Amino acid sequence: MHLKNLDEKYFETRDVSYEEILKNRENLMPFLTSESIEKIFTRLISSKKLTKFDSSWIDIGLPYRPKGVAEGIFITTPFDESRVKRAFSIVLDSNSEEITIGIKSISDKIIKFKLKREEVKPALRTITGINTIKIPKQKLDYIKRNDLYIKNLRKFNPKIPKSFPWNKHLKSNIINDGTNLVLPDKINLLSPNTHLISVMSEVKLYSIGPMLWYFKNTIFSEDELKILNLYLNSVLNIIQILLYKSETLGQHFRLLKSDWNLFKIINVNELSNHEKDILI
Repeated sequence: MHLKNLDEKYFETRDVSYEEILKNRENLMPFLTSESIEKIFTRLISSKKLTKFDSSWIDIGLPYRPKGVAEGIFITTPFDESRVKRAFSIVLDSNSEEITIGIKSISDKIIKFKLKREEVKPALRTITGINTIKIPKQKLDYIKRNDLYIKNLRKFNPKIPKSFPWNKHLKSNIINDGTNLVLPDKINLLSPNTHLISVMSEVKLYSIGPMLWYFKNTIFSEDELKILNLYLNSVLNIIQILLYKSETLGQHFRLLKSDWNLFKIINVNELSNHEKDILI
């Protein structure tokens, strides 16, 4: 079948065989990109130093439901204005012994709390606004897990559930083992606040937001995660995002576990020690 009377000034066409469609039936997005880009991509992606991404390496962050869970857990560090637009609790000041947080009340008045350092753990709610491939601990968010704290927050935010799902949170997140490498499940490449695809934390994170994937620390060493982080931010991986995105939600590309299974990623076992040293 061929298209007739198509103005090639505005459209690019290509012939695709039925066999090709069957071969790529899991994802037809590659057919919707420029043929020249696909040829370059095909040559690069066939490298022996790449391997298939295994989605069992990653898991999603905080439970999506019920609403208000993230507001009850996260304290956001406002080093960039874009990070605090939807934040409920914000770090106002900090030192080696305590942090001062501010929450926005119903009357728009900022209510202040002081928390001891040992009461909070490093976390990351979003990678929005982060412009360094490795985020220092001073720019990390925090989590606070305490029923009395939640009760106080609920006075100012009725969305925070009365029966807080601690068990679900603990089963679905990374409180005990921690993680160092995260990437979003929705990526907006056009946003001026999107600087990176993935971010490596200087210290272990003990909770991440519901829109983030995290790499399980039990699978990769810290040095291996550094190399994966470089690759995830590479041009080759950005091309894969354009090809394999599951959904387009406005300007956002959504990447599900099934999408990541289609990706190729650098195989650290195929790198020489010298290559690893250079990348690290």
